Amino acid sequence: MEVGRGTGGTVQPYTRPRIQTLSDMVFGLALSIGAVTLVGAAPVTSQDFLVSLAYYTLSFLIVIRVWLSYTSILSSMPVETQDLMDLNIILLFSVSVEPYIFREILITSGNMWSTTSAVFSVDLAAMYAVLAVFAHYLGDEDRKLVPESLFAKHRRNRNYLLLTTAILLVSLMPIFGTLTVFSVQLGASLTNIHLRVIVWIFVWISGWVRSVPRTTQGT
Repeated sequence: MEVGRGTGGTVQPYTRPRIQTLSDMVFGLALSIGAVTLVGAAPVTSQDFLVSLAYYTLSFLIVIRVWLSYTSILSSMPVETQDLMDLNIILLFSVSVEPYIFREILITSGNMWSTTSAVFSVDLAAMYAVLAVFAHYLGDEDRKLVPESLFAKHRRNRNYLLLTTAILLVSLMPIFGTLTVFSVQLGASLTNIHLRVIVWIFVWISGWVRSVPRTTQGT
């Protein structure tokens, strides 16, 4: 992968169509396969159908949020080292296995659901941790990868991503997979919403709330 340099050896922004094409393909496939898993789940009641659809919607929104953050960071990254390439691979692997973990969440229950949902949290934490490292690179004054005026912005983004990673890792505690926060009446049955699911919802909401200032203020 080539790195463009201007006069005096200064690093210049450049496009990386191959890595962007690969990442877009992996994210797109993850979202598409996630939808296919709904077919494989084969709900037999209206409750099963609505729960599966709700889980898929949440999974879809979180992955979309990760993809938007990833493409935003990638577009600001003027250089690429082997370390960053390795992190790209870890991120794309985490995204690629997400549909499989999501399918297991749909078809398991009890202790097995607690285990698969914990693995899902680990997978999400890995995505956010990689994004945090990317943001750290951009906010590092010594690396000078972006204009000085953007250092603070990328540091704030790094701190948010690290906090999100920490929250997802905390949700691995067993109580998050067993404690029912509330129940939803779907047809004749009640669906329990565990604390770990609330964490996932919080992660999605916090990401979209943070995107509002960047959209309205152009930062």
